[in-house]
Amino acid sequence: GSGLVGISPGYGLGLGVCGYLGWHLLNIYRLVGWLVNKRNVDLPDSYGVWSDIFTQLYYQQRSQRRRRRRLSRALEEFKQSTAALPDAAVVLKEDQLKWWNPAAEKLLGFQRKIDKNQYITNLLRDPRFVEYYLGKHWQQPIQIQSPLDENIKLGIRLVPYALNRCLLYVEDITRLQHLESVRRDFVANVSDELRTPLTVVSG
Repeated sequence: GSGLVGISPGYGLGLGVCGYLGWHLLNIYRLVGWLVNKRNVDLPDSYGVWSDIFTQLYYQQRSQRRRRRRLSRALEEFKQSTAALPDAAVVLKEDQLKWWNPAAEKLLGFQRKIDKNQYITNLLRDPRFVEYYLGKHWQQPIQIQSPLDENIKLGIRLVPYALNRCLLYVEDITRLQHLESVRRDFVANVSDELRTPLTVVSG
């Protein structure tokens, strides 16, 4: 016969298989295109198994967007709260400066345009700090001189909070040290003043 009557069952099956594979390849192509440009391209529509795949990706994408928004809000709140601190707060990742508040510029002399991604031990070269930082024994804080003014004493604490990340917290303890010195002098003077009368009374 002629026309469709002459088409063998195997030929028709082959066309069907080719069409089915072509449909899958088209959806794979659309998926790859979305993965490459997913910020600018909506998830494609389809049917069958590909509809399920795209639906699951859509829900994952929406969940990730909500998570990113929550993280962005948390980060913004963190920046706002630390910006008001008189103490320096510095975020380190793999020993490099990633972020710091304005107080870090005043206490440590960090410059936002040139010091980002610099290694912390290149900027804070005090041997006590370098030993403290590299030793990773951060249970207790240490004291060093300010890199900007040797008359200023700084208290330094490191707090690890994620893999290869830590928070460097620095406070000006000059006044506290002065008060402690005044207290020690006062106690010493009072002891000297009392020693003689006590000796007399004892005698």
